[in-house]
Amino acid sequence: MGWIDEVAPRFFVFGFGWNQPNGALGKEIHEFIRYGISGVDLFPRNLSDPVQLWVELNHLVNFAGRKLIIATDQEGGGFSSLKYGFTVGVPPMALRAGNDPELARRQGEIFSKELSTVGVNTIFAPVLDVNTSIENPIIGIRSFSDDPDDVILYAEKFMEGLKKHNLKVCVKHFPGHGPTSEDSHEDLPIVRLLEEEYRAIHLKPFNQIIKNDLVDMVMTAHVLYPSVDDKPGTISKRFITTILREEIGFDGLVISDCLEMRAMKEHYGIEKATVEAFNAGVDLILISHSPDDQRKSMSALKDAMESGFIPKWKIEKSLERLERFLNDLPEFPEDVEKILDFSKDKDFENLASSKSVFVLERKRVLPLKPDRSVIILYSKSDEEKAEFFVERLKTKVVRIERMDVDEDDTKILETCSNFDTIILLTRSKSKSSIEILRMKNILKSIGKESIHISLFNPYDMILLDFTTVSIASFGSEEHQLEAVAKALLDGRYPNSVLPLRWSVRGDRCDGEIP
Repeated sequence: MGWIDEVAPRFFVFGFGWNQPNGALGKEIHEFIRYGISGVDLFPRNLSDPVQLWVELNHLVNFAGRKLIIATDQEGGGFSSLKYGFTVGVPPMALRAGNDPELARRQGEIFSKELSTVGVNTIFAPVLDVNTSIENPIIGIRSFSDDPDDVILYAEKFMEGLKKHNLKVCVKHFPGHGPTSEDSHEDLPIVRLLEEEYRAIHLKPFNQIIKNDLVDMVMTAHVLYPSVDDKPGTISKRFITTILREEIGFDGLVISDCLEMRAMKEHYGIEKATVEAFNAGVDLILISHSPDDQRKSMSALKDAMESGFIPKWKIEKSLERLERFLNDLPEFPEDVEKILDFSKDKDFENLASSKSVFVLERKRVLPLKPDRSVIILYSKSDEEKAEFFVERLKTKVVRIERMDVDEDDTKILETCSNFDTIILLTRSKSKSSIEILRMKNILKSIGKESIHISLFNPYDMILLDFTTVSIASFGSEEHQLEAVAKALLDGRYPNSVLPLRWSVRGDRCDGEIP
């Protein structure tokens, strides 16, 4: 075996167990580890419980006979890959809404303790994206704020907690996914900002946090900024080498976001994207799902190295960074007793949710009065959430029912007219959601006391800023729903903030909606 054959596989991190039952390994990951890949990326499909995950990872490390990068996305709330048996906390925007940086530090420390206990040594978090686009379908509550200074403050506190138990921290998504209106999983986002504005807002968190020596790894974004370069960040030498390496001075590992995302796979192809990313300055190629794509990517990189298209000095430099990173990884934890005692930090999750729920009453109507009749409107995807609120409220109000908004408008109008209070649940990824606009017209036609509960990105509150009460939960984990229910029943809620420039205030929206 030649030198290229030996080193080329080392520049890959793969997901595994695709389309298999939870916890299944699959033969392909053994094949790839035998080839020499450097790490694995964990997804919900890899988990049935913490003990099972430790056993699975222990097997992979022993099979490899060497240290492996064992990574996962654990951003908080619904954007945590490891859920069952783990503390998932709340999303970054909820942490900022709680208006207490200590919450971010505590969540990071809990994540650090739990992940390191089962053998995870690298976390793909925090998100440093500044979410300035209310049309953004993929970042939203994954971002701390639309203010770069807020992102810096809360990300640094979160990272302080992550470092408590020696996790390696990978920030993302460089050069910034916050101002996009497309999801790079589905297409290539193009951001038409002047370079000066980009640098002042979206580069700022990466610049400052990396210079504060808090970052071990950087994950790229498949986002095109034409004012800066004619190639997307992942394959841009200007972004990766000139700005990240030379200007900011980052000499740690750079890993691509998954190259199977359509922004790369459909616009460039797996093979071309692999080679261009490495030549741009990326050290590790991430491919999360398909073994066929993983094989294509490895073959393309090996061929480019053998042909000299990727120069030897570049290979050696990436290898040097990789070996430094691997050597600094902790040994795999052997103390199974710690995992047997593993339990979710429920107290923290309840505290974080109760401090972060945002409630705006334009007219004092909370707590719900016992003589009120209530109807809950919901879309099919939120049927379980609607039932949760029915169960929590049914003994506190005189009558409560729920209704799917897929019913025709006439039926909704007729039914809702027989209730005192209408509660609308929404989960919009865009301010221009057709469903939101439709429900806006219906609620205005009815003219009853109305409570809007935003279960995801809070931008839908802008279109529904006429409702009697606006509530943002920043997610729909059970502890977050419980915090909303308590606000409805007790009429007590925290002095939280809505961390958006386009915040709903009274009967208007402060600032212009772009």
